[in-house]
Amino acid sequence: MGNRRDSWAPEVDLVGQRAGDLIRAWISGDSVRFKRELESILSDHAAACDAGQEERRDLLRAVAVRMKNCPDAFGPPKNAGISLCLSLLGHLVAAETGGTQLEWQ
Repeated sequence: MGNRRDSWAPEVDLVGQRAGDLIRAWISGDSVRFKRELESILSDHAAACDAGQEERRDLLRAVAVRMKNCPDAFGPPKNAGISLCLSLLGHLVAAETGGTQLEWQ
């Protein structure tokens, strides 16, 4: 019974959590923390999962690449070219929080 998975146990949305961690790092304005989160996402080689979760993981990686390549990630969102990234991260987080959308305007 040690490996039994209880049907009532909620699934942990690691992609949503990682997206939330990246948003919090960006909001903090701490470039070291932000870069550490980006590198952690980009170097993650998690085990195989279902197709939907794999798509979400690929989206998170694509957003991390775009944010990493942004010349001024801490500039105003529209000027820094990361408003789309923040929006996509918000959608990934929303799946973890039961659909609560985040606003970046």
